Amino acid sequence: MPTNAEKENHARSVAATEQRTRILADVRATYSSDHGKRTLDVLRLRCGYDRPAFLPTAGSPLDPLAAAFRDGRRSIYQEILDDLATAEDKPIKLPVAIRPTDP
Repeated sequence: MPTNAEKENHARSVAATEQRTRILADVRATYSSDHGKRTLDVLRLRCGYDRPAFLPTAGSPLDPLAAAFRDGRRSIYQEILDDLATAEDKPIKLPVAIRPTDP
C-alpha cells in the first residue's frame, strides 16, 4: 500500500507531466505559424545560435566569462528547438522523485 509521501510524489509527477504537455503544445502552436517561424529566426540571430561561444576579444584571446554568457543565450534557442523536436505522441518522462528514507 502506498504511503502518503508516495501518493503526494505521484500526484506531483502527474501534475508536472500535464503542465509539461501543455507547455510543449503552446510552444508548437506559437512557433509553427508563419509569424512564429519569423520570430524564431529573429531569436536565432539575437541569441547568436550560429556563432561560436568562444570569440577572441580585444586584449584577451578567449574570455571564458563572455563565452559562458553567449552559451547561456544560445541555450534558450536550443531549448525551444528541443521542445519543437519532441514528438507529440512521445510520452514525456520526468525524473521520479526520490522516496524519503525512513528514520
